[in-house]
Amino acid sequence: MSPLAVHSVESDIEWLSRDSCSSYCEQRRDKMQKDEEALQLMRDELMRTQKETIVQGLCKLNKDVKKLSMKEFNSTFGCDIVELIRKQMMA
Repeated sequence: MSPLAVHSVESDIEWLSRDSCSSYCEQRRDKMQKDEEALQLMRDELMRTQKETIVQGLCKLNKDVKKLSMKEFNSTFGCDIVELIRKQMMA
């Protein structure tokens, strides 16, 4: 919502009226709750997509790479695969 839209809505509120203020606060709470729910849905979808991408990437690995132990993988590619996956899942 643009600052101008907020300002025009706020100018319609009777700040000295308890009912008017309560109504405004309730509307803001409802909007905030809907925004939170939308963000949670978006987060869940992004996490699901991220996990699917990781699994698909792992499936495309060469068989020789898939057969490497974690220690061999880390020394061959110069990284800590467990830590990389942990960071990716936490992001």
